[in-house]
Amino acid sequence: MSSRATPQGRTGSSDARTPSQLFAALADSRRRRIAASVRGRPDGLTVDELTTFVASAETGVSLTDVTEARYERVLVSLRHHHLPKFEEIGLLYRQDARIVPTDPAVFEDGLIDAVLGVEAPPAELDAALELLASERRRILIDRLRAEGTASVEELAAAVAEARGEDSRNVHVSLVHTHLPRLDDEGVISEVTEEAPSGERRVRFEGLPAGGELFARLARLEDDLLPHVST
Repeated sequence: MSSRATPQGRTGSSDARTPSQLFAALADSRRRRIAASVRGRPDGLTVDELTTFVASAETGVSLTDVTEARYERVLVSLRHHHLPKFEEIGLLYRQDARIVPTDPAVFEDGLIDAVLGVEAPPAELDAALELLASERRRILIDRLRAEGTASVEELAAAVAEARGEDSRNVHVSLVHTHLPRLDDEGVISEVTEEAPSGERRVRFEGLPAGGELFARLARLEDDLLPHVST
């Protein structure tokens, strides 16, 4: 039996981590490699093992063929950037010289497992997960996937209702932050032929890596994207 102990103040429940935190943590191909490496290893890995696994997976070479230069670059990024991201939301913790999952089951079922199973170009999956890391954008994408097109006012009302916010404040954030971001990524486009005079409408064009990602998310019990269908 393992003697691994969860650090005081950390929780073994996936309920403590929001979908936004999980999407953000996974919106980087190297962090997905970290998650894939610790999945199925309840006692974790040493920093050396984890670094070698990640470097090997990224370069497509065997564990013994990872160069020292590559190893050192990956090690620095893990220590100073990627592992702190996981530790911050309580997914991993350090025990002596090991990196250990706080709750191993979180890596083997649910959102993390769904994302790790997606086969898509890393950059496309990075972009999709970064967009989904915002709850407001998840609601926008969900509504537009279900309806095809919608006015900005309709989208603001949907977000406000779902989050219990003032629609006027939501409208400002959509116009100045979230809709421009979705437009820049090619997720939406402006609708001109259907829009009444003075009404701004947008159309859903698709999410990078969205097909398989949406299909996998639809199988989860969590109500992340209610209108997602396979």
